[in-house]
Amino acid sequence: MSELITQAEFARRVGVDRSQVTLAVKSGRIKKAKGTNLIDFDTESKKWESNRSDSLAGTGTANITRKSVPNIGRKRSVPSVTEVETLDIDKPSYDDMDDDDDDSTLTAQKVRKLKADAERVELKLAQEKGDLISKDDVLNVYFTFLVAIKNSITAAPDRIVGEIQAALTAFRDEPDMLNTRVYEILKAEHNAILDEVKVRLSTAKEEAEKIAKAQMKKGPRK
Repeated sequence: MSELITQAEFARRVGVDRSQVTLAVKSGRIKKAKGTNLIDFDTESKKWESNRSDSLAGTGTANITRKSVPNIGRKRSVPSVTEVETLDIDKPSYDDMDDDDDDSTLTAQKVRKLKADAERVELKLAQEKGDLISKDDVLNVYFTFLVAIKNSITAAPDRIVGEIQAALTAFRDEPDMLNTRVYEILKAEHNAILDEVKVRLSTAKEEAEKIAKAQMKKGPRK
């Protein structure tokens, strides 16, 4: 029974680069099975061997118009990160025009994986150098900031109760003076809380750098 295989698989079995098989199909040296994009291995491999024998001997149709190409085996190069970034995986290249759909899909998947791996490596390096702060660390900074402000506000009554009691005693018979003094006490406390907020906001950069240094000591998050 005939075994139908892809051009890539045919190239692998006969030990040549896929481009040589594609060229052989275009030139008619080997043919695809009727109505398919596949190759009958049993039949076409015999033709391939016959043509290759003619080529080595310097005879046959393979040598009429051009010299034989030495068999150097299959070579595959791994693209660099820069090359991967410039690839447009949604746009087919001319080299893929005659490839099978499954081969094109596999190539696109490999490119996507390489790009994802490159992004992960870039993020990991940035985190190790302290140029990137994790979301959890940022949330911790905000939480610490808000807790400090909340504590400062809720502690205000305890801080000013003594002053208000003293004002009540001192200005018991002078309501206007008492109102003025209570206003001054509340205004001073209000300003003190705002000053604390301003100080914490002005030191946000220092806080971020402190977290980055601590993260570098702990190492990147897993």
